[in-house]
Amino acid sequence: MKHLTVLQSPTNCLEHARYGLRAAVCSRCSARPINSESLGAHVPWPCESRCELFKGLPGLLRIANCVDPMVGSFQRIVERHLDRLAESPNECVTTPTRSSVQAHPWIRHKKRIVLLLRNVLRM
Repeated sequence: MKHLTVLQSPTNCLEHARYGLRAAVCSRCSARPINSESLGAHVPWPCESRCELFKGLPGLLRIANCVDPMVGSFQRIVERHLDRLAESPNECVTTPTRSSVQAHPWIRHKKRIVLLLRNVLRM
């Protein structure tokens, strides 16, 4: 991954992104397990294995890491990819509608996710 420093391996980058996602998004999530906020952001939450955001985070991080700021806007490219993720069918919605896309967590938390990736990758 071209933007990572020597001290920041891809695994550390992903763990940092997971921590940031827990802190920025999970604490506001209505689907989080009861009393999970007591776990804090350093501990994986039981709902992560079912969460679209956590399942898609490794791929999104790889794509975000490949963005060359000389070629295009980091924010615009990552937001476009988040839109595509929300529009693609998943196990919950077989044919995405406008309302299901707007309600998708990638869209609801788009600004937080872009900021998180920018901070993780130091873009």
